[in-house]
Parts: sequence; C-alpha cells; structure tokens
Amino acid sequence: MNAVPESTFEKSLILYFRLAIGWTFLYVGGSQLLEHFSAAGFLNATRPRPSILFSLGSPRPERLDHLFVEDILATPDEEILAGFKEHHGDLTQYAAAMRARFEKGGRLCG
Repeated sequence: MNAVPESTFEKSLILYFRLAIGWTFLYVGGSQLLEHFSAAGFLNATRPRPSILFSLGSPRPERLDHLFVEDILATPDEEILAGFKEHHGDLTQYAAAMRARFEKGGRLCG
C-alpha cells in the first residue's frame, strides 16, 4: 500500500506528465516516419562490424560468439591499443593498477 495518500491534485499532475511524455514520443516517432527516417548516419558513425550485424538477423545465435572472435582477430593490434588508450589511458599504468587489485583480492581470499 501507498504510505502517503495521493491527493486529486497529485494524481492530476502525474496524469499530465504521463500524457506529455507520451505525446512527445508519439510526435517524435511520427515525424521520423514522415521524414523517411534512416539509421544510416548513426550506423556509419559507429562503424559497426558487418559480420555481427549480418548475424543478428540469423536464426542461429550460437554462431555469434565465433563472429566476435573473428572480428577481434581481424582487427589490427594498433587499432585495439588505440581504442584502449582512448578509453583508459596509459596501458602500463592500467596494467599495474589491475595487478595490484588482483593481488589485494588474492590476499583477502587466501
């Protein structure tokens, strides 16, 4: 049960905001359909892996893990290291911090 009784004003306010949010989504969705919306710009900007996108429509998702491995193996090491550096910074500092965490966890467990 609700601990705080809701007044008619509070119920009306909740209804108003729900309708406003619903109308917003309806308006935006309808405008995208009328303007022949395409996700091509988003997909081009995110550089998706074609083999992964192709497999998502396939009826056999158990083969998806092989595609991830193939994509990782086909990606040059420089690209992987550049992506890591962009997200996490210096590789040697990150490795040292992770090693310290593992050692601390080992001492706590053992």
